[in-house]
Amino acid sequence: MVKNLMSNVLPALESSSFSKGWPTLPARFRSTYLCVCCALIGLISIYDMFLVFNNSDMILELEKNPVCLALLKMEPTFFSLFVLGKSMGTLTVILILVQLFRSQFHGWHSVTSGITLFQLGLLAYLTFG
Repeated sequence: MVKNLMSNVLPALESSSFSKGWPTLPARFRSTYLCVCCALIGLISIYDMFLVFNNSDMILELEKNPVCLALLKMEPTFFSLFVLGKSMGTLTVILILVQLFRSQFHGWHSVTSGITLFQLGLLAYLTFG
């Protein structure tokens, strides 16, 4: 009886495979999700770099990240070390997310979602804070 009820309520999930209790998504949706998240992470990082150049006169007082602040203090006029460090860090994160996805690590979506949500919070902080 319960099986008939479930097949009427969720007919698409009846035949799909499950992974640890959650229905698995088709590969197309998983890869699209990864691409969207990686694009958001990269774009927010670029926006952060843009704000550094846009507020270059007061960036040493505004920057909260101690690593970025140290890179900015090493070269306070051109910011090339900051741009290099920020770019390498962002690319490293994106490459790790892609590798987690390719290795079929079960928690890749949790890691990707967490980093993307953090970046969205950073975007809100940079824009409205």
